[in-house]
Amino acid sequence: MSWSNVKHYDIQFYTPVSLENRTHRLCKLPNGMETLLISDPTENSSGCSLTVATGSHNDPDEIPGLAHLCEHMLLAAGSRRFPVPGTYHGMIAKYNGLQNAFTTGEQTSFYFELPSIHTSEEMSFHQAVEVFSSFFVEPLFQSDLINKEIYAIESEHNGNLSSSSKIFYHAARLLSSEKHTFHRFGTGNMSTLKSMAQAQGLNLKDELQHYFDENYLSSHMTLCIRGPQSVNALAKIAIKSFGDIPMYPSSRRNIIRSIKPSLRSPKKSSRRSKLTSPVLTQEEDEIHTTKILSDTWKEKYANCLCFSESEKQNAIFVNVHKLPMSRIFFPVHWQNTRFTKKDVVTFAHFWSEIFGDESEGSLCHYFKQEGWITSCYAFTSDFATNGMGLVLELSLTNTGWKKISSIVETISYVLIPLFSGNDTLTLSKFLSDQCSIDVLRFIYLPKESSPMQECSSLSCLMQEDLEALDLRCLFKGSPILSEESSISFFHENTDSERWWIGQAINFQMFLKEFMTTNNIRLILLGDLSTCPFFTETIQQDYSNKALKRDAAYDFEYLKVILNLNDGKPSCNMHYNFHFPKENCFKPKWANCSSTLNEILMTSSNKCRSASLSFAINSDLIKTIPTLVSQNEHHEMWILPDDVTGSLRFKSVVSIDVLSMQIKPSPENTMHLETLIQILFISLCPSLYPSIKLGFSYEFGCSTKGDVSISFTISGFSDGLKPVLVSLISTIRRIATDPEFPSKELLRKARVLVRNTYQEAANRSGVDVASVGLLVVLEKNMWTFNERMNALEDIDMEGFKAFCRSFLDGPKYLNLFIQGDISCADELNSYLNDSFTGHLQKYYKVQSTFKHHLSTKELEPGTNVYIQQPGQKDDPNNSIVYFIQTGKRNEMQILSLTAFTEYLLSLSIVSELRNRRQIGYLVMGGLRLLSDTVGLHITVMSDANCMTLESHIDEYFAYLEKEILGKLSQETFSENYVKPYVNLYKSTTADKLQKFAGPANLSNEIVGNVQSGDAFILNSSTMKRHKKFRNQILDKQYEFCDRETCVDLNFISLLTLPRYTQFYKETISLFSAKRSKLSIMITSPMNDGDVADRRLVSQLEFFLKMKGLVISSEEVADIVRAANGKPTLLAMQLFHSFKARNEAWKLCSTILKEITKMIWYGLRPPRGSDTNSIAQAWDESKGPAVALKVIEDIKTYKDA
Repeated sequence: MSWSNVKHYDIQFYTPVSLENRTHRLCKLPNGMETLLISDPTENSSGCSLTVATGSHNDPDEIPGLAHLCEHMLLAAGSRRFPVPGTYHGMIAKYNGLQNAFTTGEQTSFYFELPSIHTSEEMSFHQAVEVFSSFFVEPLFQSDLINKEIYAIESEHNGNLSSSSKIFYHAARLLSSEKHTFHRFGTGNMSTLKSMAQAQGLNLKDELQHYFDENYLSSHMTLCIRGPQSVNALAKIAIKSFGDIPMYPSSRRNIIRSIKPSLRSPKKSSRRSKLTSPVLTQEEDEIHTTKILSDTWKEKYANCLCFSESEKQNAIFVNVHKLPMSRIFFPVHWQNTRFTKKDVVTFAHFWSEIFGDESEGSLCHYFKQEGWITSCYAFTSDFATNGMGLVLELSLTNTGWKKISSIVETISYVLIPLFSGNDTLTLSKFLSDQCSIDVLRFIYLPKESSPMQECSSLSCLMQEDLEALDLRCLFKGSPILSEESSISFFHENTDSERWWIGQAINFQMFLKEFMTTNNIRLILLGDLSTCPFFTETIQQDYSNKALKRDAAYDFEYLKVILNLNDGKPSCNMHYNFHFPKENCFKPKWANCSSTLNEILMTSSNKCRSASLSFAINSDLIKTIPTLVSQNEHHEMWILPDDVTGSLRFKSVVSIDVLSMQIKPSPENTMHLETLIQILFISLCPSLYPSIKLGFSYEFGCSTKGDVSISFTISGFSDGLKPVLVSLISTIRRIATDPEFPSKELLRKARVLVRNTYQEAANRSGVDVASVGLLVVLEKNMWTFNERMNALEDIDMEGFKAFCRSFLDGPKYLNLFIQGDISCADELNSYLNDSFTGHLQKYYKVQSTFKHHLSTKELEPGTNVYIQQPGQKDDPNNSIVYFIQTGKRNEMQILSLTAFTEYLLSLSIVSELRNRRQIGYLVMGGLRLLSDTVGLHITVMSDANCMTLESHIDEYFAYLEKEILGKLSQETFSENYVKPYVNLYKSTTADKLQKFAGPANLSNEIVGNVQSGDAFILNSSTMKRHKKFRNQILDKQYEFCDRETCVDLNFISLLTLPRYTQFYKETISLFSAKRSKLSIMITSPMNDGDVADRRLVSQLEFFLKMKGLVISSEEVADIVRAANGKPTLLAMQLFHSFKARNEAWKLCSTILKEITKMIWYGLRPPRGSDTNSIAQAWDESKGPAVALKVIEDIKTYKDA
């Protein structure tokens, strides 16, 4: 394929300052594949993503989840060019790369990245791309691997069952039009992909091949590649590897003539099948008006909307054992309206800013003031290319759960009329102000550190309507609301005022069009037995009272009709709602459109000439913190760090204040957490404008039980002091003002603390088990019961006394400022004068603060476990299996443990997840505690915890006998030691976290209160700042810019006998000196319950698809009565339908298929029959030390 046949587009992309060293090129390959190339000479990794405009909305009716299965099979089963299964995953793992994929309703995206440390052709990124691209030309879909990937999907789906966000999204599906493919369950599970397919006699391999042939076409694909290579080198990779992907189904059939036709009846040819000429017309080749998704799905949807007024049921109640939540959303579309898609996208963004606002005068502020909610989140959700939703998500208090009707009435009868018809002038000023904020935030947006994550986002975005997006705004992700993309603001001239007023009028028309009582949808999630609104609603609809059970997510629900027309609020409204005011935290220079425009265009122009400029790899110029001030009461560290450019004019500041006289206790920890929540409640309205500007903050207390409070604030440096002044003045007021806080405010703060712990307890078993390890081993990590008991004992007198003692007593300050350090002295001086007094000569304490050891060491010969129940609705079991290898400050032990993590990364997924299939989520690697270090393996599975424990035991025995036991010194050095040393030197060793999870969980624990954009809070800059901050607090002043500092000289000279000795003494299953602890979180559901629920879902779904109606309750009763006997279950079904004169239909059409499905559904769950999996490991020996249970955590910790 010739370079001259590639179509190049000269696009002036808008880019933030963090990307000004990059070169971007947009092109189209001869086969029609749109491709974005990103050359960044400062990179140390290369990434690639390919997105296809197909997804679960293309699933055949009889095989829900086929698109998801195809995604799994493409990467797992090999291709004709690379036929060995696992070649791709093995290559990625061997060279410490990362890979992932996902399927949505309309898109499937595949992406990976590799570190740039291997120079030989065999190890190059180019070779990985060739393997990757071969899956999209001639995949194999090997039959013997299909069941393994179905198991993986089943485990993935089981992990989703307890996710509130997944439940909400699925509930929205149930409310949608049954005519639209959005209504269908798309993830797939064992029932839809195996039991039902087998019952219908479908050949999944043929179905997969047919689905692939019809949908995986170059004309439906977008490609993005990012790396340190030049754009010309990246273009050659794209042409060579992806240029052979067929553009039309007929082209693929000419390549692969041996594929058998699908057993399923052929469907009507799609629009793409009718095209015969590969020649692109000038109109088709106009990149600025490309809309791949809309063109691909237009015929499929045939003008059918996801939601329409014909659906009478507009609310759904979901009965789950979780903290109560609600989603209120308004479906939006642009077909047959006065609005273009660009209008809708732009106005939806401003809608989110108005209805998600938390300052005074906002909906969120009012609801919090009334005590109805703890949080409010406004966002947009894409249901399909022809429809989206304006979504308002509310986390409810118990009071709010009982006030749902008042919440709905306030939105429907007060806020919507007010915002859609009043104060247009104020609205126009807000839109202008928000536009300047959007541009300012984009200019200083942090760089996405992961090449594959950015490539995935961009390859998906490239399939959107590029005319509505404005292609120049591709990296921004949304258009700029201004005439012809110029930037002019309301106050600058008369013409601008008129233009913005016109936009405000259009926005209010948008609200009137879509925010109506006829268009509202409501989802309630919680314990319906305690919800008065649910009781009142079903009393109005006598024909529809019985809860149904969803076949896919296995929750109980009821859809109802809410009548909201011509209503009035039932309560008097005295609150002053208004549009958000002008942002007081915005720098003055940001109010000038010409200044912003100049900065934006300067950065964008630098990108256009970046290939001619000189740039240094960012890892080569990274610096470490410097100590600039210190006495016995404080340390002040600075890091004038601007590696990415995103911290220009910005700073990240961490302030940690430790009481040197108050002793650690559960009571004092709860006092601190209550104090933090009072700060949050009191300051949230006034600080929220800073959040909109791109500021972020975290308030927290020590994770180690010390009586210390911490603040991490990021944003424009000239705005940090006002935030700090608000914080400190509020703390002083709490300690000194007898009227503050009020009893009601103290009560609200305690409720928020309690809810935080309840939410944590309801998280996945893996998260609970990981935190459980810290609770057991870190000495001042109090247990859940200790914290809750202490919280219940808090009263006003004791709380005020604690705050006074903390404020007036001696304190130790750690101050760390990164980025623009011009504010450092001012902040240090203010803290001294108003809070800590750390610079005062007269401030005396008896002794200097010293760091104390705080980790409980496991004794040699320990093999214990702790077992705790998981949340009620979670069918999964989880385990954290931890082996202590030594003390953290022993460099050789730490280095050997880190090297072992690398060895685990080479086999843990392939052996435990892929081969033995013990669970969908399998991680293993380094685990750092305050004073000790070790290894962990973490698994989530439907297998019981003792089975998982045994599998992990066998895995460590396998490593010892099958890997280490068969190595020579030369092989050990060449295949393991040297690659690890190269990996560590490349600064990409931290990417082992993909297989291991974070080594130091303390770095991952967020503050008790966290606010800000998730992209900023999770950016590489913030992660690096938190890592250095924790090293300062732990007195680890070597400042390794990664999770772990390793002695490379020691590892480089490591011999096989020396490492084997370490392994056999500290890690080996057969060592009597090994120190091991397992944290097990078990599902309250037994194997029989899980099997019954799975079978109920399968039967109900299958019968419904065949046109046989039966209630969830009746199916459940029949399954329970059968007691695991297939013959009895079939007879019960026959009698049930015979009573309704439908037995003939059951017998004549589907009885044989149902019998097959019952047989498959009643098989034992995975993990209960170990004979079904090949036994490759020696099971003749158990652990040298017998496993014992810990009955009481507190007693064990105190021993």
